[in-house]
Amino acid sequence: MRRALVVAGLAAAVAVPAAVAGSAQQPNDPFLSRQWYVGRDHALDTFDTAKQLPTVRVAVIDSGVDAGHPELKNRIVASKSFVGGSPTTDSIGHGTFVAGEIAAIADNCAPWANAVFDAGAPATFPDAWRGALAYTMQLYFDFSGYSDMAIGLGLLFNVRLPDNFDAPYRATSIADFWRRWHITLSRFLRDYLYIPLGGNRLGESRRRFNLLVTMLLGGIWHGAGWTFAIWGLYHGVLLALGRAWGTRRRRRPLPHALSRPMTFLAVIIGWVMFRAASVRGVGSMLAGMAGLNGIGAGHAAHVGRASASVSTSTQWVVLCALLVFVNVAPTTKQWVESRELNAWRAVGLGVLFFLALMLMRTAVLNNTPSPFIYFQF
Repeated sequence: MRRALVVAGLAAAVAVPAAVAGSAQQPNDPFLSRQWYVGRDHALDTFDTAKQLPTVRVAVIDSGVDAGHPELKNRIVASKSFVGGSPTTDSIGHGTFVAGEIAAIADNCAPWANAVFDAGAPATFPDAWRGALAYTMQLYFDFSGYSDMAIGLGLLFNVRLPDNFDAPYRATSIADFWRRWHITLSRFLRDYLYIPLGGNRLGESRRRFNLLVTMLLGGIWHGAGWTFAIWGLYHGVLLALGRAWGTRRRRRPLPHALSRPMTFLAVIIGWVMFRAASVRGVGSMLAGMAGLNGIGAGHAAHVGRASASVSTSTQWVVLCALLVFVNVAPTTKQWVESRELNAWRAVGLGVLFFLALMLMRTAVLNNTPSPFIYFQF
């Protein structure tokens, strides 16, 4: 009986995407015969524009609007800035990546980060960096995975949501980072805080002040705590300093070989502020990362081995591999859009989808915690 259920589940995992692929192209279906878009009609230019506040619109690439959706009438837009590609291919691809991002990566990095941040003792140099890198990877794969899940679920209904991540750890400046990280939040902060405050229209000094205020409020938006306020103010200062550097005509941009690691280091320091439970914890972690708490393995290493059941050397190997992955691997969007869906890939994605379901089933039966850490924000 159990084997029959497994076979039936595998067949369904392969058949359902194929059925969706067929139904999504049927012209007699008033809903699935259209492509629905939610987004903007211009490119993102984070905190660096004085343009008129744009309008968020739902776009229907079709002149006829079904009577069951009269609220979409006269909201017809055609723009190149929206996500392209086949809805069915994109949805399956996004769903496949989500399983790996959330279950295999983010959830495994969580206990490694928690063991260091919640150790109850000052972290030494290797422990502090291991915990900071683990949280850096956990936060990215967790949040980008759930963003891909939302995009993939929308595409199953032919609803296109805007992209939310674009390889943020490859940014060459903090401004570039905010063009790549949590893009929808960056747009919100720009459109409803930065521009109403005056944006860049009132001089360079006022512009830097607006950046500080915008990011400070953005930090407080994440939580009513001093650590979030410090994190937001920290990014505001970095944005203002980056802007000041850019206004000096004699100062050429740094080469990417230098600007990328410098930006990534600044982002990691920011995530320490974001994750620490208190201001004192921020100071302790940063002191550990600077080597002020010792160089050898400390209490956090023993706690990490006990809680994660993985040796610290194995954790370092995995974290280094993830560090390389986020810097060289194609993004979810690039991977999906570069491939045409055919029969073999459909079967392969169906099998991977089935394995992801089995992985989630195992996690549920074992009561394995799988928190969505960004849900609290």
